Amino acid sequence: MCGRRLTKGVDSRVEELADRPRGFKPPDAIPYVSTLPLHELIVVSQGLDPSYSGSLSAKRVWRMYDRLVSKLGSEYRVLLEASRRELVEATGDVKLTELIIAQRTGSVKVRPGFDGVYGKLLLEEADEEWEEEAPKRGSRRLEEFMH
Repeated sequence: MCGRRLTKGVDSRVEELADRPRGFKPPDAIPYVSTLPLHELIVVSQGLDPSYSGSLSAKRVWRMYDRLVSKLGSEYRVLLEASRRELVEATGDVKLTELIIAQRTGSVKVRPGFDGVYGKLLLEEADEEWEEEAPKRGSRRLEEFMH
């Protein structure tokens, strides 16, 4: 319409250069695993605000972290391998256990980050509150438009 040459996007260029079909995985490829940091799950399970840096460095958060790692091995073992029973025994906290299992199965929602802003873990209760927020007067944050 404008008479200029079409500028190809990255995705188009990748398709041109690709030597295998989209989504190809070698048979011996190790599966990709997405997980949230353990200390952030602990913060959320304790009802603290993970966007406040003081919550992420709270002594009680790191006491729980140390207890889990000392009883179950490593952070990765806690997040990816420990059974529900092992987690409950190590934490004594059913909410944290359920959060760990939920992130493991991919049933935890995360609002993606953008431009240097980290993503945010959305719990069902918090997600509902976010949806029900009344519009505010004055300037608004970009997050308020990302629904």
